[in-house]
Amino acid sequence: MIISKEKELSFPLKWFSIPQCWRFENVQRGRKREHFQWNMDIIGVKNVAAEAELIFAIISLYQSLHLSSGDVGIKVNSRKVLNSVLKIMDVPDEDFSSICITLDKLDKIGKDRVVEDLMGAHNLQHECCLNIVKVVSCTSLEALEETVRELNKEAHAAVPELRSALDELRLLFSLLDSFGVMEYVTFDASVVRGLAYYTGIVWEGFDLSGEFRAICGGGRYDNLMKLYGAQNEISCVGFGFGDCVIMEVLAKRNLLPQTKKTCDVVVSAYNQEMLIYACNITSQLRQTEVIVDLSLQPKSRIGHIFDYADRSGADYMIFVAPDEIARGKVRIKALRACFNETDLRHFMSLRDETFELAEDGKQLDVPLASISLFVQELHALKSASR
Repeated sequence: MIISKEKELSFPLKWFSIPQCWRFENVQRGRKREHFQWNMDIIGVKNVAAEAELIFAIISLYQSLHLSSGDVGIKVNSRKVLNSVLKIMDVPDEDFSSICITLDKLDKIGKDRVVEDLMGAHNLQHECCLNIVKVVSCTSLEALEETVRELNKEAHAAVPELRSALDELRLLFSLLDSFGVMEYVTFDASVVRGLAYYTGIVWEGFDLSGEFRAICGGGRYDNLMKLYGAQNEISCVGFGFGDCVIMEVLAKRNLLPQTKKTCDVVVSAYNQEMLIYACNITSQLRQTEVIVDLSLQPKSRIGHIFDYADRSGADYMIFVAPDEIARGKVRIKALRACFNETDLRHFMSLRDETFELAEDGKQLDVPLASISLFVQELHALKSASR
């Protein structure tokens, strides 16, 4: 879409999506063949402000889920850093993408195996492979700079390129500090992301216990649009955040949200004749902010409908029965607490009608003409008290 509408669109573009995704995959903990994934992308911004805003969005989600910097974080690196370091080591440019794929396995297969794979697949000297692994093991910009200095190649043409990449990372960290989220962020030179289209800064979300695979991942992919036919390079940054790992992280910390409640009010009819009134009440309430569940099968046994309403999480149940309808009323039952008599008196003072409250304080016969307004008033009072 970006390529076909490039001349019509106004940049920068910011968007998100939460699609259902599928992949051919051996099912593992935190990785399934079917999942939902939150994607965010910023198109048309060349500087690292785009990366900063996206990383801030991820951390905002962490915080909204009550995950602290002691629970989770984000590891950040730049492919430009690794690319320039490999140039300083005189590794051919054409080997860069495949080396990234090998290095992306570092946490899974260990340093020794990575050195073996680099030597076997790229015909690199053992010392060169050790230096590559040493570089990607750095966890601070200062440590990385010191490691590169030890190579004694300060005069190499790629050194200014490395310094520029490091300055870009420093600017990103400065912006994240301004967002107030730097406590969640660390530099980790081993983060390279396995996908070949990344061109600059990359990152991964992780849990500090190290028990789970990456929570999310993203980075800059400035060349991808040209590969698919764009006439000009279009700067792009984005991430994918699947639901599988974060659910594991939340479950371990007992932070999964409670989602039992499904509605505010259940409306039920005593028999088929009363269903007409129940439908009309439901229609009125659904034009408001009240969430209503209409019981589609009339139930003459009151216990059955009370049980259904209770399991639905509703606060109130409206029961439409012949005796009450004959008196121009319907019965509403409070399922969680008694009706507040002060609130009832206030509502009745506004209308010239009679309300009949049962002795237990939980059942009230309300005039049929007022039931919608009455429930709205109850809902507003309950919302205000939360």
